Amino acid sequence: FRSRAGGGRHPPYPPGESSSGHDVAAFYRSRVSGYLTHVDLERMSRALRVAKDAEICLHVSLGSHVTYGDTIASVRDGDVERAEGIARRVAEALTVTRERDVAHDTTTGIDALGTIAWTSGSSAKHNPEVAREALDALEDIAARWVNDDPARPQPGQRDPVPIVYQEDALGRLLDVFFSMLVAAHESEQH
Repeated sequence: FRSRAGGGRHPPYPPGESSSGHDVAAFYRSRVSGYLTHVDLERMSRALRVAKDAEICLHVSLGSHVTYGDTIASVRDGDVERAEGIARRVAEALTVTRERDVAHDTTTGIDALGTIAWTSGSSAKHNPEVAREALDALEDIAARWVNDDPARPQPGQRDPVPIVYQEDALGRLLDVFFSMLVAAHESEQH
């Protein structure tokens, strides 16, 4: 982690629904390279109990590849020392590993289906039927996500915790569809 007073590069803040009136007081930067495979929200929630108006902003989402020095999270709080303590607890709540984890990261499956669709539909194999099956599976995933309203309270859902998280799985899905348009054009397949 690095506090605002500690210098270093300051990344653009992630877009989102920040409700904190405080500036960013501390950052957590990756000490390793790999994929973010687990986020322990309960642990981060406990870290926030020390400050009723602090907020954690995650700059990456599950499945993101991070490199040494990348900003993974920032903490907004009026007290720099307290924010640094929260940033240390955030570091303990996030798991970065060398291998992706399909059990906790939907983008792993999306990327695998995208690879199947691209290699089957491009001039590498010219097999549009396999590409179509992979795209059908991706379309089903997209339809389910688009119809799921995350703002709607779920049964048994607790009060919101001041953690800003940007999910990018739908964007990854759209990237696969765009990539398939390019592959289909290149291979002159439908």
